[in-house]
Amino acid sequence: MITACSNDPIEPEFKITGSNFELMSEGGEISIDVIHNVSYSISIDGSWISQNRSKGSDTEKLVFSVAENPTNDSRKGSITFTSPEAGATAV
Repeated sequence: MITACSNDPIEPEFKITGSNFELMSEGGEISIDVIHNVSYSISIDGSWISQNRSKGSDTEKLVFSVAENPTNDSRKGSITFTSPEAGATAV
């Protein structure tokens, strides 16, 4: 026999930590925590940014590598998280 405590619907949850990261020209790694109970997708704008790994289930720690900038010119990229189920987009 299985019983449930409530018939209340579960509210979609989708949050990320951090929004701006600055790295030196040597590049490096950034970590972003994603707290969610819905599916989401990731879009990366910047060929020098790549996703390394993720850990967790409801809370994931995503790690991204940022390649060295050999020219030392300023550059900007973005990592966009989108969850249609939560009706949210975070950059």
